[in-house]
Amino acid sequence: MRLLMAVMILTGLVPTALPPPQESESTELLAKAADYYGRYRVRASGISIDEQYTLAQLVPGRTVMPVRFTSDLVLLNTADRLLALRDAYKVDNVPVRPATPRILELLSQPTSEKWQRAQAYAEEQQFRFLFDLIVALNDPTVALQFISREMQPKCTFTLEKREKLDGVAVTRVAFKETRTPGEKLALGTPHNADASGRFWIDPASGAILKTQLWATSTHESVVVTVTYAKDVTLDLWLPKKMTETYQWKESEGVLTNRTSRGYDERMSFQGDATYGAVRYTPVDLSKMTR
Repeated sequence: MRLLMAVMILTGLVPTALPPPQESESTELLAKAADYYGRYRVRASGISIDEQYTLAQLVPGRTVMPVRFTSDLVLLNTADRLLALRDAYKVDNVPVRPATPRILELLSQPTSEKWQRAQAYAEEQQFRFLFDLIVALNDPTVALQFISREMQPKCTFTLEKREKLDGVAVTRVAFKETRTPGEKLALGTPHNADASGRFWIDPASGAILKTQLWATSTHESVVVTVTYAKDVTLDLWLPKKMTETYQWKESEGVLTNRTSRGYDERMSFQGDATYGAVRYTPVDLSKMTR
């Protein structure tokens, strides 16, 4: 047995345990991650990624055909946070518009009118998502706002463990948004869900390689997990895969599911997205003119 263990160690078959993170690392790590996100928002603005997105309703005992979207997913640095606009050009493999990067073409020289038109493009197919909560949270960048310098004081953070992710040594950090009575929380869901989750952070650079977001209220339960991959050409970590689960029950007077049959109806959805070809046209919305 000792000989077998020695051979396994020498051949790298036994993973080496990484030492647990110390709480003293927290301040430096969170500062690096916030600085990274601040730079990332600017550098990523104008990146368009091919997205294959599938949304399936989960009904016990019945198979429901999923809806499949093929889209340009455009990353944009807005005044509040990094935002992803989804501009679908195929639904269930049927073209719904020409496959042109029309949002990037509009915003390479942004004006207020062009920005409104770009948002209108993204809204054209939102009715197919059935539920306002899905429209609000099916953005792979939505979790990143909670690592920003502005949001860190509104959250508590816990260093959980060190591990390897795609060969990169990372520190896993949990976060939870602080709930203040009567205050509208950051996600702005119909039932004021609070946010919690995890970041996988490269302690050397502050780069974020994976996020997990949980949105929870009395009627809403959402989990969105996003993994990132390094784009060598742009030298940026970009979304590679997203998985989502949505569960909710309707409440009296607040029907957020557009096909709801009424109070206390419970529904569940599963969303899955993969990301492909990347295009880049720098977009600076801070230079928007009238």
